[in-house]
Amino acid sequence: MPRRFHHSIRFKLLLVSLTLLGIPWAGYRFIHETEQFLRDAQQQSLQGTAQALSKLVAKQAEGFTGQHLPGQANHRTNLYLHRWELAPVIDGYPDEWTLFEGNFTRYRLPDGSLGLELAAGEHAGQAYLLLRVSDTSRAYGTQGDRVDLSLSDGTQLTRLRIQPRAPGWIMGQRLQGRRFVAEPALRGEWQETDGGYVV
Repeated sequence: MPRRFHHSIRFKLLLVSLTLLGIPWAGYRFIHETEQFLRDAQQQSLQGTAQALSKLVAKQAEGFTGQHLPGQANHRTNLYLHRWELAPVIDGYPDEWTLFEGNFTRYRLPDGSLGLELAAGEHAGQAYLLLRVSDTSRAYGTQGDRVDLSLSDGTQLTRLRIQPRAPGWIMGQRLQGRRFVAEPALRGEWQETDGGYVV
């Protein structure tokens, strides 16, 4: 009487082979589950760290407001010098600077009467500065609005001033002794906006 297939040695070898083929699949599933577990654990850890940092920043919020009184030095905020591939057009319009919109440094008086947003850039050894000022009481001339800049290399302080007679092309001044003199290297464009001006 012939043996049935499920009693034969071939059937038993087939079962063993199928069992062995299942080991790589089980290994793959184990690795996949372990990877998912580790990702979830890392995500929870990062979320906990982010929440702890946000609470810490919220407690120290006054250090991040960027509010300074007129003439008060800015000691807390570093200005990032963006690298320009091509020199920006100096025309008083901030179109090219929108790339750095999220990196503008902002200042505002506590009463909200005066605000400033600024960004700095560099191309071929030249520094560029964009100032967006919120100021509804604009004035020009020697008693009008002005921008004073103080630059230091660690040993020497250079004081610069921008004070236009009217909107348009401007040339800055440098403090020499007790008076300001023309500084041809500091030039730009002063454009009025609805709520202030852009330099």
